[in-house]
Amino acid sequence: MIIGEQVLEELGSGPAHMARAWLPSGGRLLEIGCSSGYLTHHFLGRVRSMVGLDINPAALASARGRHPHLRAVCSDVERLPFADGSFDAVVMLEQFRIGIAVCALISSLVLNGLTASWLLRLAGRRQIAIYVRHQEWAGVIATTVVVATSIGAAIFTYIGMGNPSHLPDILSVLTALAALLVPIGITYFSRIFANSR
Repeated sequence: MIIGEQVLEELGSGPAHMARAWLPSGGRLLEIGCSSGYLTHHFLGRVRSMVGLDINPAALASARGRHPHLRAVCSDVERLPFADGSFDAVVMLEQFRIGIAVCALISSLVLNGLTASWLLRLAGRRQIAIYVRHQEWAGVIATTVVVATSIGAAIFTYIGMGNPSHLPDILSVLTALAALLVPIGITYFSRIFANSR
């Protein structure tokens, strides 16, 4: 069993239902990144044959136990052991959402980190009393805020992409706007505050 598998199944069910509806009935399907097969059951009744592919042998053993008729193949996605035309459809659900969430995490870390760095330098140049007395704590707090808001942006982006038929959804749009506007707003109002002193 994969840790958090039930949560992953819950989050992945929406995209799996959408992908199932798009699949050609009776076709041959390759599920890339099938892991332990926690989403595989969505496709088995729809297709004639199915192959689950993952790089993790332990996860594939679990997939075989869960779905005895599944052909489970351990391979890297960059070196697929199949001839061209072997499948009518390919699904790769979780990796896409995870990739977008990682992009949100990285961009938030960079933007929020640059904002925090600028604010700390500004406080040092202006000799703001509370900063001068507590420089170490200011660095710890700034780092914590940057990491927490970036992780939040990644999580909300991942959750917001749960239903591919409703993209962009309101949660994804609000998360993207907040990830951009909050650092800009903090920088703007900090400059006003610093210039007024």
